[in-house]
Amino acid sequence: MVRKPDFGHISSRGRFWGGILLGVGLFWLIWLLFFYHPVSSTSSQWAGAEATPSPLAVSGLHTASLTAAGITVNTISPPSTMSQAQALQLADQLEPDAAAGAHKKLLSSVSLTYLAASRGAKDLRAVPVWMICYQDIPQAQTTVALDTGTAHDLYVFLNPRTGSIVLTVWA
Repeated sequence: MVRKPDFGHISSRGRFWGGILLGVGLFWLIWLLFFYHPVSSTSSQWAGAEATPSPLAVSGLHTASLTAAGITVNTISPPSTMSQAQALQLADQLEPDAAAGAHKKLLSSVSLTYLAASRGAKDLRAVPVWMICYQDIPQAQTTVALDTGTAHDLYVFLNPRTGSIVLTVWA
């Protein structure tokens, strides 16, 4: 007669290690549920150069050129109809040369007031818009002899509901 092997001592070891693993798993689950507080961050370590610029207070921009053009801007809370990332992506698509040449991009949600000087243009009063400022855009050289090396800024004002450009200003 052939005797069947006795696995009694192996099953007791398996139960021991199974209990240890079950205990560690339960401890980990309880720690996640009660003690883990994730850090909320708007930026990712993998975002790199494509990261969305943070909103900037209007006072941080060089608004003297806007004021000289008769434009008044005031910071407002961002509109719910278009996110900051969507506004920047749309502005980059509408102004590809400025987006590619700009050394810095600034974005802010503002209330735009512009009293048009000409009769054909309409006045804008307290219109909520996204203001995208493309800074230090190199000037296109028309001749080789004339190299001024100056750079300009482009202000693009986007309507958050329609995604259309409300106003564009070179400064």
